[in-house]
Amino acid sequence: MNNQKCKSCQFELYTIDKKVLEQICDELHPCLKSPSLPTSWQNSKSKTFKICPRCDMYALGIETYTHYPINSPSGEIVSIHNICEEQNW
Repeated sequence: MNNQKCKSCQFELYTIDKKVLEQICDELHPCLKSPSLPTSWQNSKSKTFKICPRCDMYALGIETYTHYPINSPSGEIVSIHNICEEQNW
C-alpha cells in the first residue's frame, strides 16, 4: 500500500471528514498545523481532507475526553487517542 506521508514529519496521513473538522474547530479552536490541509479548507467543496495526527495531535483533541473520528490509511475509524496509544507517544 502506498500511503501518503506528511511533508513535515513523514508520518502517514489520515483522513478526516469536513464535518468532524468543523466540529473540532467550533469546540476547540485549534491551530491546525498539517501541511496537507489546505489553508482555506472551510471554503473547499471537498468532504474529506488529509491530516497528520502527529503534527495535529492537540488539534485533534489529545487533551480532551472526546474521541473525534478520523480514518487511518487502512480505512479503520480511530481517534487521536488510539493512535497515540498505538505509537506510544
